[in-house]
Amino acid sequence: MDVPQTIQEAAEWFGAHQSEFWTARRLLLDYCAEHGPVTLADGRRVGMFSDGSSWDADAVAEVAPALISRVAVTFEGSREEAEQALSLITEEIPTMEFAVKRTVDRMAANGMLRVPGETAERLRACRLDKSKLSVR
Repeated sequence: MDVPQTIQEAAEWFGAHQSEFWTARRLLLDYCAEHGPVTLADGRRVGMFSDGSSWDADAVAEVAPALISRVAVTFEGSREEAEQALSLITEEIPTMEFAVKRTVDRMAANGMLRVPGETAERLRACRLDKSKLSVR
């Protein structure tokens, strides 16, 4: 399979600098999270910059349960307890711990923000800012 030259060069660079890349990334993530962006000699800045938003799924479930498109449950216990819980429902094993992970239907939630009303206002409080390490 022929690999484009630019991809090959990028792969070669990454192969030669992988450990330095990950070390630099970790150092920058830690520093910038606590102290803010670092200004480069050419004026660009390296730091944590806004990258949209995500949702607090538990808060959305309280405000608008219909916006939860999927739910995953993880049981903590022995294999036997987990198998029993799946067949008998959690009431049969009150000591078993479990966690619920919800997934928000992002398109529907974002659409709800455009409809005026109390639900939209309450949903706005459920949004979480995302950021990522980048150069700007």
